[in-house]
Amino acid sequence: MRKASNRLDSAATTLGTGFGHLAGRIDALKKQRQAVVAELNHLIDSARGMLSDLGGEASAGAARVRKAGGAKKKKRRLSAKGRANIIAAAKKRWARYHAGKK
Repeated sequence: MRKASNRLDSAATTLGTGFGHLAGRIDALKKQRQAVVAELNHLIDSARGMLSDLGGEASAGAARVRKAGGAKKKKRRLSAKGRANIIAAAKKRWARYHAGKK
């Protein structure tokens, strides 16, 4: 009984040490992430300053960059005849596939 207790204590100590190392590593990674965020914010502010020096304007909330011309691409629509042709071709492919299985 004494040996089992010692093994349990040893395993618990090993696990505790492992979790302690893991927690320390996570804290280090969080600090590193904060440093990267701070550096990126500094670079963004610097870029905005350069842009304003050139006479441009930087929007603070620019979430995405539009394509040249700023026009949204028109949605392409398929005609009923084109859709029917695609369906017929798909049915032919499936028929050929199923005929090959027999």
